Amino acid sequence: LAGENTIQQAYQHAIHKRYRFYSFGDAMLIV
Repeated sequence: LAGENTIQQAYQHAIHKRYRFYSFGDAMLIV
């Protein structure tokens, strides 16, 4: 598994690119 910092960087990148997390369910994994 990726470290917490790596995950945060990935999500910041995804937010910047306006990816639709919820359509993939990835955000639910973090919560």
